[in-house]
Amino acid sequence: MWKLYLKDTVGPLVRDERILVWDLCNEPKVRDRKRDAREYGWLKAVADFVRSLGTQQPITIGTMYGDYITSLAPLVDVLCGHPYARTRQAMVGAVRSLSAIRQREGKPLLVNECIPGCLDDLKRAEAARYSTELLSEAGFGWMGWSLKEGLAVATRRDRIDGNGIDGQGFHAWFTKDGRMRAGLEFLSKPPRQPPPWKRT
Repeated sequence: MWKLYLKDTVGPLVRDERILVWDLCNEPKVRDRKRDAREYGWLKAVADFVRSLGTQQPITIGTMYGDYITSLAPLVDVLCGHPYARTRQAMVGAVRSLSAIRQREGKPLLVNECIPGCLDDLKRAEAARYSTELLSEAGFGWMGWSLKEGLAVATRRDRIDGNGIDGQGFHAWFTKDGRMRAGLEFLSKPPRQPPPWKRT
């Protein structure tokens, strides 16, 4: 069944330049290839099948940190990390760890989920500022989770999760009416580094 799903979703887009990367799974619990052999084997089968479709885009798996990243490194073209640091010092440590993994594995690394939420807009903005600054300086592409206030847990102020600053995981970057949350105005400035597809 999953092969049919991938054939129908990935197959028509294998040469579509709008697709940056295929993220095959979000935060699988594989920390050791032998101990977690069943899940690792399934992820390997998925990666192999996506490649067999002729995809031109790189493959990643959205992992968190440390062993989660390195255990799946053989399966991906681009490593992936999810650093949710609640202080600048913690983010410095996370970036140092991710940089060491990138160097050791010899593959590029993308941060496709980061920056803890908070009900306090300005506390969230402070975390966004130091996180984006440090990740960009390290040469990591990054995407903050989650884009807009909605109906799911952690995307609405009245239904937060515990994965945030002060235990207040409200992660939206934009309000329901499309306004950027207070303190995030710095993100509207052009980035210092062009995206990979515009580099010469």
